[in-house]
Amino acid sequence: MVDLESRLNDYLKQYFHVSLFALNEDVPPVPMQFKNKVKIVLGKLSGLTFHVVYTYDDIIFAPTNGYLFDKLLKRLDEYPVMFVADELKRSTILQLTDKRVAHVIPFERSYIPELLLHQEKPPKENIKTFPKERLGILPTNIIARYLDGFIPRTFATSDIQLNVSKTSISRSIKELKDCGLIEAEKIGRSYKMKFLYNRQKIWEARDYLLADLASDVYQVPRNFIEGPNVLAGESALSKYTLLSPPKVPCYAIVMDNDSRRSFAITSNTINKISEYFLKERRQDWEKCQEHIELQVFPYEPTTEQRRDGNMISAIMLSLSGYKNKEPRIRTSFEELDDIIYEKLARLDLQDLIREQ
Repeated sequence: MVDLESRLNDYLKQYFHVSLFALNEDVPPVPMQFKNKVKIVLGKLSGLTFHVVYTYDDIIFAPTNGYLFDKLLKRLDEYPVMFVADELKRSTILQLTDKRVAHVIPFERSYIPELLLHQEKPPKENIKTFPKERLGILPTNIIARYLDGFIPRTFATSDIQLNVSKTSISRSIKELKDCGLIEAEKIGRSYKMKFLYNRQKIWEARDYLLADLASDVYQVPRNFIEGPNVLAGESALSKYTLLSPPKVPCYAIVMDNDSRRSFAITSNTINKISEYFLKERRQDWEKCQEHIELQVFPYEPTTEQRRDGNMISAIMLSLSGYKNKEPRIRTSFEELDDIIYEKLARLDLQDLIREQ
């Protein structure tokens, strides 16, 4: 493990100008099955103490070792845990990121949420850090359209097809620029803007960078909405994955400008939108026998048309904040994540070809 420890220290010094100081203190014992697969030291990084777990063996993260892995985390719960390895499978990266567990692949990738740090193959002169708070809902909608391919990497404000005021767009652009996600160049009276990071890098940081884009799901009478409906929630998830369709379908509904002006939409209030938006329409609901579920979106979500219907895009679904945590739902969202990564990689490759 000496070489791995040395590479970690070189990486931290070169890229972040910090050092990991080893503390001469005892650490909890590891499960017997992991005894020859990991080395644990207590270290201090940027003022925070971590249990640093070095490993050359990806098998400790295997699903079959889930019980032992959780047992290891429980033994190390006094301080945050940071895993260090020469390589990790993408499924392992997703697993650790989902659990918000720090992990580092020296000179390849780092994810340390306790320090608000996330990098993936960054150039030394352009360290990728993110703001301490999530982006607002409108800036996140702009990012979502970029991720979905509706906004190109180099774009103008006219490419942002959202039914909002120019002032709102300008504020959102300023927020994206201030946090280092885009750069802007003035050409005459207009601006040409460019996203500084490809879609995959931004997606990796979504858990602490991007806001939820919709409310919780509410059940309402079937006649609450009319005409063509856009599937959301579990109904949309069942169209992208092997999940069976729910008995009660879920649809997306979008607030109009008047409703948005009457309600202060923030990350803290978004789950109260449905209650506000639906409160005037509750009369006689108890008489209705057939119900549906609704998820309220403050801004128009991107959608995908398939032969069996119209639904919010996979990226919008993932960012919608859908909260059902049943095992079958979690498994389907992992399947959805694979679909999203394939799409992001394809769009990033197209950008790379255009820039050559």
